[in-house]
Amino acid sequence: SSGINAEYGGGSIVSENMTLSLANIQSFNVSDDEPIEGSTVTFTCVATGNSQPTFTFFTSGSSMDTSRFTYVSGPTVSQSGDYYTATYTTTTDIATVLINGQKVYCKADYGTGSGSVKSSLTLTTYYNCSDVSITSLGAGGTETITKTDMGNGTIVASVSCPAGNDSVRYTLISSSRSAACATSPIS
Repeated sequence: SSGINAEYGGGSIVSENMTLSLANIQSFNVSDDEPIEGSTVTFTCVATGNSQPTFTFFTSGSSMDTSRFTYVSGPTVSQSGDYYTATYTTTTDIATVLINGQKVYCKADYGTGSGSVKSSLTLTTYYNCSDVSITSLGAGGTETITKTDMGNGTIVASVSCPAGNDSVRYTLISSSRSAACATSPIS
């Protein structure tokens, strides 16, 4: 037969004399896209093709950011027909919620002739609220701090001052584990 049959978005282009196979990632996901720091997560990347690609999982450059993730295992590849599934498991070491998450990539490289393709997702790691300490500095210890774990990786702290102490003011002291703002009640 003559002519060209083209399938866009990956797949194959077929003509009388040649078949060109293109790299294609069918899906890329993570077992929990909003984990608490210290959690173990597994990334799963599914690619299709005539041969098994080389899978790479990374945050920037060509590797995972070791200040945010600890390697557990992978990539481990399984095959079902023309579908190749790679899994990569890591633990989340620090919260990324204050920087709107961490972009993670999966790259499937089929080598010369078929090329490579990558896909990304954003993993937002939240603080483990049971490990966060909220304390008062230099206010004399007469105030009461109530910490409420909202159950979604955030804490709400309320400060109550004794009656007749209208000159107390609050300020936020930033650290690598602090929120972006603080409010003080107006009486």
